[in-house]
Amino acid sequence: VKKMEFFQYLSLVRFRALTSLLKNYSNKNVSIILDLEDSAQDLFSKKKTRNLKNICREGLIYISKNKTLIKNNIFIRINKIDTQEFNSDIKAIKSSIRYGLKIKGIFVPKVENFSELNKTNNILNKNYRIKLVPIIETKKGLINLENIVKKDKNKIISHVHYGHFDYCLDQNFWPFPEPY
Repeated sequence: VKKMEFFQYLSLVRFRALTSLLKNYSNKNVSIILDLEDSAQDLFSKKKTRNLKNICREGLIYISKNKTLIKNNIFIRINKIDTQEFNSDIKAIKSSIRYGLKIKGIFVPKVENFSELNKTNNILNKNYRIKLVPIIETKKGLINLENIVKKDKNKIISHVHYGHFDYCLDQNFWPFPEPY
């Protein structure tokens, strides 16, 4: 029987407290997703959202600089490639890697075509070997999923994640139906 992998999203907004929480996941079959995207937002203020995202990037670097002992696989969920936050996320990830954080993969939100993954891969994997996890959160992404996977000749995709809530928002489904 193949060992099942579990994923746990964790926000970096309160990153000093997070270091203690990470110890609880040590030696468990849980991959950690440090979230720079959805957990760092204020729905009523773009300015506050920008500040929260900066705090999360600061937290990522803090964890890396302080050599927080993390035995789990670490993934980072970044902001969408066509946002101003994306470049700041990439810069923070590169800094974190230089400080010694071992990142297994990057969750890339709202992927609708392979070129988004390819661009992210080209930016990151000049010097690093990091897998990508496209998050399918729109009708266009779901329609293009087979094509996205087929174009992955270099095997940069390690998993595919379905973003149920954003997909339902994209489709104007309300109330959200159950994911199954």
